[in-house]
Amino acid sequence: MKTMWKDDFVDGLLDEGHKSGQLEDAREKLLRLLDKRGLTASEAIRGRVESCTDMGMINTWFDRAIDASSLDEVFSE
Repeated sequence: MKTMWKDDFVDGLLDEGHKSGQLEDAREKLLRLLDKRGLTASEAIRGRVESCTDMGMINTWFDRAIDASSLDEVFSE
């Protein structure tokens, strides 16, 4: 018989780590897409992407980057 152990604190840490990994993956994919499309990100843009903690914003930038012809089109507010 297997005992199930549940700890909300540990579960919270695991969830936070999972979300952090997803953010990092999304940031890397966005920067890779920009590179593949010939939209060379400056250090300022790279810093903006790498410091972003809003998955919705990263997804918005990614979606814009699919069709954008300039970095301004991707990162304009």
